[in-house]
Amino acid sequence: MGCSVTFKGCMSVLAKVLCIAVLILQAALLDYIIIRGDVHASTAGRYIWIGLDAVIVIFWIITMVFSYRFFNRPRPQRVPEKGFSGKDIVTMALKELPFSYVSWFLYSIVLVAKINRMFGTFAPLLTSAEETVLSNTSLKITLSLAGVIFALLAYAHHDEAHNTKYKLLIEKLGTAASIDLLDCIMLLDILFVVDNGIEITFVLDHIVRAFSSICILLPVFPLLALRVVSASETAQTSKFFPPVMVLNSALYLFLVNTPLFGIRMYLWFHHDVDVTTFLTKNVMAISKGLLEIYRELIEWRRTTLPQEDDVQMEPVGV
Repeated sequence: MGCSVTFKGCMSVLAKVLCIAVLILQAALLDYIIIRGDVHASTAGRYIWIGLDAVIVIFWIITMVFSYRFFNRPRPQRVPEKGFSGKDIVTMALKELPFSYVSWFLYSIVLVAKINRMFGTFAPLLTSAEETVLSNTSLKITLSLAGVIFALLAYAHHDEAHNTKYKLLIEKLGTAASIDLLDCIMLLDILFVVDNGIEITFVLDHIVRAFSSICILLPVFPLLALRVVSASETAQTSKFFPPVMVLNSALYLFLVNTPLFGIRMYLWFHHDVDVTTFLTKNVMAISKGLLEIYRELIEWRRTTLPQEDDVQMEPVGV
């Protein structure tokens, strides 16, 4: 048992170290690209990204420490009888740090701001003619690290959780959200107008950037849903979780895969862009999303049945 615990602890530490390392690598590469490429911005405007990334890295390190302490030494929450004081509110806010939705929310805001700044100024002019850091190939690879970071973040924050359902869901959502992140990053490839030779309209440019930004910000919701699961395993929590999962599936269906499918169809028919690979992925994801919504609605209905009907069902393990 001791060897097993030691191995598990080593893997958890390794995931945290890798997560921070990939985060620093992506931040450093993007900052270098912005500093070298965004020539129209002031010196302070270009170097302020380094300061923001430093804050994000420090915050992630602190929250991972909180996460380890929280999941290994959980403490019951105290509900005050006469309302919450200012100190109670601060304490409750600090108790949210172990959950990765806070870390991803801050990181995704900065990443979305970087993407919109780069593609609003110099990024569309980057080419793959010179294989340097200042090429569109390097930028795409660097941005795609967001999928790796998300998967590592989910595992690094929540591997110590003792709730089996919670751990299965974090693995499922971590994989699915990572693939969707790669999908939206690949969609940004169409905005490199010099290499593609396609005239992108103002409206299409902003639509692509808007839905890519939504896809990057959206993982906050499933991570927040997992925060609900981790709170307890009571019947009240179980009844609350199915509608949350229905909403999560609907958000990814209507804000990620359906819009990306529509954009790719438009590019295929109007600009003859080869998008068959990820177009197929969007079709599969839409079909899977519809099936998951149906299944989760059935589960939601089951949890709303009277208590006496639930007695006939398989009991929950303790």
